[in-house]
Amino acid sequence: MGILSHPFRIADTGAVVTVDEGTTAAAAEAVAVLALTRLGERRMVPAFGVSDPAFDGYDAGELSAGLSQWGPDGVTVESVDTEWENDTTAVTTITFEEEDPS
Repeated sequence: MGILSHPFRIADTGAVVTVDEGTTAAAAEAVAVLALTRLGERRMVPAFGVSDPAFDGYDAGELSAGLSQWGPDGVTVESVDTEWENDTTAVTTITFEEEDPS
């Protein structure tokens, strides 16, 4: 079943972009949504998200805890690596593993 892709966008065909639920692409988007949401940002679900990583970076444990509470099921964070490109720009790579459903 297709679920809305994140970030929300329209394809060249005019259709809404979706990803198939239960795929690696859907898991990657779920991890990204969690990592890009600050605690308290969603007023109806203030516990969803992570602490602001601006000064301390991302915490793999906090991301793992968020995924275990908010899903998707069977996804665990393996590592979080941040590389600084310059004084103002960093690129963070979050590596995750999916549990084999079989």
